[in-house]
Amino acid sequence: APASSLSSAPPPSSAQRTLTSALGGARPLSAVLAAAGSDAASSASTASLGVNAPSSARDSNRAVGAVGARGAGAVEDEDALRQMHASLVAALQGGESAGASAAGAVLPLPSVWVSRWVDYSKKYGLGYRLSSGAHGVFFNDATKILLGDDHDRFEYIERMRGDDGVKYDQRRPSSVSGHAADLAKKVTLMKHFKNYLDEQPGEAEAALAGEMPGDASQAGVYVRKWMRTRHSVIFRLSNNAFQVSFLDDTEVFLWPEARHLTAGEQLITFKSRGTPRRTLTSAQAVALPDVAKRVKYVRDILAQLVT
Repeated sequence: APASSLSSAPPPSSAQRTLTSALGGARPLSAVLAAAGSDAASSASTASLGVNAPSSARDSNRAVGAVGARGAGAVEDEDALRQMHASLVAALQGGESAGASAAGAVLPLPSVWVSRWVDYSKKYGLGYRLSSGAHGVFFNDATKILLGDDHDRFEYIERMRGDDGVKYDQRRPSSVSGHAADLAKKVTLMKHFKNYLDEQPGEAEAALAGEMPGDASQAGVYVRKWMRTRHSVIFRLSNNAFQVSFLDDTEVFLWPEARHLTAGEQLITFKSRGTPRRTLTSAQAVALPDVAKRVKYVRDILAQLVT
């Protein structure tokens, strides 16, 4: 059975039955997707996504990711990781004493995060749904599709390399109702992933939307990079946000900028099973034992990516 953000609670057999029902009636998911996308599968990258420990994170990240913005954006992308790592290191060194004085007003939730996902990278790729309601697929050949809110318009995103060797993502607008023939297989796969994710129980995204600050700059955000570790699935969004979704339904989300904070601090949105999301400063987060343990893990992942 494919791994999924939706299958951590029920036993695997139950999750497989749900996938089978949603994506193909009596046929298993593999058969449905194989019928839809044999061409997409045949061109898939052989880069391994199933890393087993943080020490493997750096190589996996470089193998399947793509730098999102051209030129200077590539440098800023790496700088964002370094700044996140430095903020977590400083907060963890400060310990509970820093967190005790950091209490204050309730901080907002981020504008967008990965709310649901299903990993079928053994054959085709990762399908996901964002908190905004948008859907996307990261295919094994590192191409991507981001489906718009109208469920027709989408962007096809390809990894490119400039003359200077810098990698970047190039977007091509298209639509489900009028796409090029070479995208037919991937569009069909995208529709199967979307239908499955929409039919599964998940967070009340519509209710959360009222709590999130409006930000037009977050339109078009997609998963730029992702990888698996033994304990988590890690997403790097195109707005530079960094999300670690643990397989026990705990989540740590690092904001891409600190507009609510002073220099050197980091906003962290934390979620665990049965409790709502809440946003904390890095100092507040490390003062809470259950959050601090996960923050240490994220710090170690980041250390592998920036060194």
